[in-house]
Amino acid sequence: MKITKLTAQQEQELPAFREEWLKIGLRTDPIDRTEAESAVCGLYEAAGLKRPKVILFFTSPALCLLARAVMRKTQMESQLVDQLGPQLWSQLGSQLASQLRLQLVDQLGSQLRSQLWSQLESQLESQLRSQLWSQLERSAALDATWTAGGQDAYWLAFYEFGRKIGVKYTNTGHLDAYIRYAKTCGWMYAYDGIALVSERPTEIHFDNRGLLHNENEMSVKFSDGWGVHSWHGIRVPGDWIENKKSITPQIALHHENVEQRRAACEILGWNNILRELNAATIDKSANPFVGELLEVDIPDIGKERFLRVMCGTGREFALPVPPDMQRASQAQAWLNFTTEDNYLPQLRT
Repeated sequence: MKITKLTAQQEQELPAFREEWLKIGLRTDPIDRTEAESAVCGLYEAAGLKRPKVILFFTSPALCLLARAVMRKTQMESQLVDQLGPQLWSQLGSQLASQLRLQLVDQLGSQLRSQLWSQLESQLESQLRSQLWSQLERSAALDATWTAGGQDAYWLAFYEFGRKIGVKYTNTGHLDAYIRYAKTCGWMYAYDGIALVSERPTEIHFDNRGLLHNENEMSVKFSDGWGVHSWHGIRVPGDWIENKKSITPQIALHHENVEQRRAACEILGWNNILRELNAATIDKSANPFVGELLEVDIPDIGKERFLRVMCGTGREFALPVPPDMQRASQAQAWLNFTTEDNYLPQLRT
């Protein structure tokens, strides 16, 4: 029987199921290496491949790449590295994905994707996995199949929930092997005959919107000290976070990457940035706690508006506001999640 819609009970089960898989994707405890070896071998066998003769464990994906670089300088290169390419990836990943997609996505794709896949993906794929990958791809062009362990949870959960509600797959052995691997291991670089397996991160930090963020240290950190620095979901140089004095207004305003430029401005503080620009006053309240509405032209970004205001401690700072703000009180009301009509009587009292 074809399933075309989730029942009310199935929809009620989704949040707990999603939370369970989110915890899998964000695990920071050490992996059990005995279980991991078994899971890695199971994944190879499910893809119709011989078990790897050697499974090596490292403290981070970066050290896996370092081990790969060492291997390339030995006789192992001809036996291992040159045999990989995209062939193993097609067997480990794409065959499984294509089978499951045909059987599940065509039935419940849009409904489950919006409620399960996309919500897990926003943290596990768009944030965690992609930022780690961006950091790693600068280190070396990979010539091994790689898989991200629990960070693949966003798509594994999608298909596993389909099975939970009665979708029948023609071959579940590969799915079972991948789920077991995701629950057991960190990142893996798979070669013909050898697998390089990474530990999980020891720390993962998010802001209140679920974006990778840590104001003072790495947002994702491994036990050997490798990781990534992020500012509200944007990967930034480590010095910007751990040595904020390294950022100058000139760097913040002219950095080549526009997203990182905005992050640098926020780290440095928009009030410090505005001092470097020819800001035009749109409106200024007599009350310094309401503030001054300013407009500036930021290089390669365009015109932006900010409210410069004094806080209760007497410190002056600036906050970005929508470009349609015309009055300081209007911008202050927007920052306080209310309307100007409601904000002004409160201000007078």
